[in-house]
Amino acid sequence: MTIPTQGEQTLFDFSNPETIAQWYAHDDTVMGGVSGSQLQGTEQRTAFFVGAVSLDNNGGFAAVRSRPSTYDLHNFVGIELRFKGDGKRYSLNIRNDSGVNGLRYQASFDAQAGVWTTVQLPFHAFVATRRGKTPPNSPPLDLERISSFGLIIANKQAEPFCLELTWMKAY
Repeated sequence: MTIPTQGEQTLFDFSNPETIAQWYAHDDTVMGGVSGSQLQGTEQRTAFFVGAVSLDNNGGFAAVRSRPSTYDLHNFVGIELRFKGDGKRYSLNIRNDSGVNGLRYQASFDAQAGVWTTVQLPFHAFVATRRGKTPPNSPPLDLERISSFGLIIANKQAEPFCLELTWMKAY
């Protein structure tokens, strides 16, 4: 059994424009929808996950994803996010592979409007998903070979959204 470390590891410091450049939109346009999002830097040295969800063409989600890399987080117990919300529900996705049909491990959180919040999402709370469904007999999240992280809003409501981020850490 691996004993988690005491402490944390910064994964993404959104005050750094180079960090923001590591993220790209991955919206419902991949399946014909027309929602749109981006991760953009602010003058306050934060980042906005901002855009609009559209239900047109069977859409309903907007997402950003980090470029593939290699993360070994087996010595940690979860992911911690610092953000200011807009009253909507978001999810953090973690992937073990960058393939189109790969599993995403997802944990959701509520982003209270106008309030700076730090949320801890323990790895055991992440559920395997593929195209919005939980496949039976999915393997557990492999913490030694994480390839990317993502943020998604998939509330199936046509509306604008804005989540302001300062950092993402392993704890």
